[in-house]
Amino acid sequence: MIHKEYSVEGMGCGSCAIKIENVLKGTAGVHSAQVNFAAKSATVDFDEHKIREQDFCESVHGLGYDLVESHSPEDLLQAEEKMRHHEERYLRGRLLVAGSLTFFLFGIAMHVFPGVHRLDVRLNHWIQFFLATPVLFWSGDRFLRALYTSIKTRHANMNTLIGLGTVSAYIYSLVVTVFPRLLTDSGMVANVYFEPVGFIISFILLGLFLENRAKGKTSDSIRQLMGLRAREATVVVGGQSIVKPIDEVQVGDVLLIRPGERIPVDGEVQTGTSAIDESMVTGEPLPVQKGPGDAVIAGTVNQKGSLQMIAQRVGRATLLHQIIMMVQRAQGSKAPIQRYADKISSVFVPVVLVIAALSLSSWLIWGPEPQLTYALVAFVSVLIIACPCALGLATPTAIMVGTGKGAENGVLFRRAESIEKAEKINAVVLDKTGTLTAGRPEVVNHQVHEAIPELWSLLFSIEEKSEHPLSQALARFSEQQGARQVAVAQFESVTGMGVRGTLQGYQVAVGNLRLMNSLGIQNTGLSDSELQRWQELGLTIVSMAVNDRLVAVLGIRDPVKPEAAAAVKTLESMGIEIWMATGDSKAAAMRVAREVGVSRVIAEVLPADKLTKVKELQSNGLVVAMVGDGINDSPALAQADVGFAMGTGTDIAMETADVTLVRGEILSLVHAIQVSRATMATVRQNLFFSFIYNGLGIPIAAGLFYPFAGLLLSPALAAVAMALSSVSVVSNSLRLKRARIGIK
Repeated sequence: MIHKEYSVEGMGCGSCAIKIENVLKGTAGVHSAQVNFAAKSATVDFDEHKIREQDFCESVHGLGYDLVESHSPEDLLQAEEKMRHHEERYLRGRLLVAGSLTFFLFGIAMHVFPGVHRLDVRLNHWIQFFLATPVLFWSGDRFLRALYTSIKTRHANMNTLIGLGTVSAYIYSLVVTVFPRLLTDSGMVANVYFEPVGFIISFILLGLFLENRAKGKTSDSIRQLMGLRAREATVVVGGQSIVKPIDEVQVGDVLLIRPGERIPVDGEVQTGTSAIDESMVTGEPLPVQKGPGDAVIAGTVNQKGSLQMIAQRVGRATLLHQIIMMVQRAQGSKAPIQRYADKISSVFVPVVLVIAALSLSSWLIWGPEPQLTYALVAFVSVLIIACPCALGLATPTAIMVGTGKGAENGVLFRRAESIEKAEKINAVVLDKTGTLTAGRPEVVNHQVHEAIPELWSLLFSIEEKSEHPLSQALARFSEQQGARQVAVAQFESVTGMGVRGTLQGYQVAVGNLRLMNSLGIQNTGLSDSELQRWQELGLTIVSMAVNDRLVAVLGIRDPVKPEAAAAVKTLESMGIEIWMATGDSKAAAMRVAREVGVSRVIAEVLPADKLTKVKELQSNGLVVAMVGDGINDSPALAQADVGFAMGTGTDIAMETADVTLVRGEILSLVHAIQVSRATMATVRQNLFFSFIYNGLGIPIAAGLFYPFAGLLLSPALAAVAMALSSVSVVSNSLRLKRARIGIK
């Protein structure tokens, strides 16, 4: 299965996106397709053994649109910006001509200009004709092309309605101008509607121009992330410094980072010390001191010192690129709520055409004199005011701004569906280590019960094999005791218990009491008073056995993250039930629970138990989020309605999760839920506005209220309302940028 991303050229409204998407989905060999009108993009998954890429691209081209492949997020953004700038130039030129000519058209039609009232009626009509013709055929050329394409392909969209409405008014007015006696001899008034043609096209072009400007702001977050990328890097080769484009940097290259420069790729400091501004990842305003052996991240800024670093992850493998990819894919994806809007939009235009035809015939049959005039006004007004552009923009613009707002706060939603689900969360299961605690535990107590040769070297060598934070703490401690690396013949990580292996002929096991019990060791070797004191301190107790004999016991403490208590309090104030699940001892778990204010705790659990807890909460009708950072959390992350992975955790946790909290802060969970709630509230506001607008606008335009209130909408006013509806939806979505989020 091949996954490709494209920019889409030629889309004019949400109906276009639905039409393209339906054609792609209906093509044999295409597994899935999503088209985003707001982002002017499409993603397609297809089987290259069943269909050629050229085939479905040609199918889309046959509809009047073009797919242009994007090889990177930057390609997609550049294509979107190029189309937007081209659209802006196109609309500005057309709008200036249409606006200028419509000004004169209005003055002549309404007898505003001096002396116009003395003109012969036929001459007046001919002057209006000459002014309206370039407005329709040059300024409104996109609507005419869309009308022709929709007739040819039998797929109608927003532009079809505008084209049909303006062409109908223009042709009727042209007939009246050329053959006025056809109407006057029948006792009808020979009115022309060139002026509404000018107003309709001018106001809709103005709306599209403002909408295009506003939509550009929905990609600001991606643009800011792109701005963090270095364009070139200084590579040290044979003692010489060579400046290369960033795309030419390879893994293993030694790079020179001068003061004030951005780190070009992910890697490790080789020589030198400096402070690095990592606020784009961590959110911390204070620079972090870096020296040999420390990791550095692409996009962060070197402050004062000079560094030499080794490139470890380049190009698409860097964290910054992964962040950009996740944000862009989330912005291009569809929330489930959008499917309802898509279903309505897919049948909306044909229904509007039927309503317009019924309005025309009803006025011709039952309308007052002049019947034809009223019929034409109703017909054109229905076509213009019913354009479903606002409906097509309602969800994607809010999703784009919402995902951008999340990224600014260190929250990466994998897809739009994650935003919609996160809004409904009412229960959260939190892992302890690395989630509520700092994830960098330290050995603070230890006892040796049996001295064996190279005890600390055995401990260091086996624990270094594991990524678990407790293992890393044990490795650091034993290294401080003078440990050296010894060969590990066999190694096994026993999930939820510890590690074991064979080293220099010794059978070594390090872990919790459950692991010791499996070896026949029933206690920690501590006296009752010592055990009580360690437990009161909330220490995690780890035992070490060699050849099935207890040789040492160590007490580990992991400090609670400073923002954890405030974050838990805020989550509870949002009506969310908080659980803490950990494989650690009950005493250690309760110490952390007391500090952060969590009252629901399950301790000494295996990964399967965390999974069971998530299922249990779901069976009680709760929408459950799981927050974790380790491999052992991945089953529960996958089972949860929304899985949140700490960005400081393992790759497998982040791959399994729906949302990544880049900064590794529990505060980011609060931000994620607040952003999702604000985003979905905006989506519903947009959809409500769109439905109400069309629900009220179409009956008024059709003249349904005329018999009771004398209310009939003019085509020009319908054009103003239609243009304002789209601009209002995009503007409402942009309000998300100012949404207040954070701890209460």
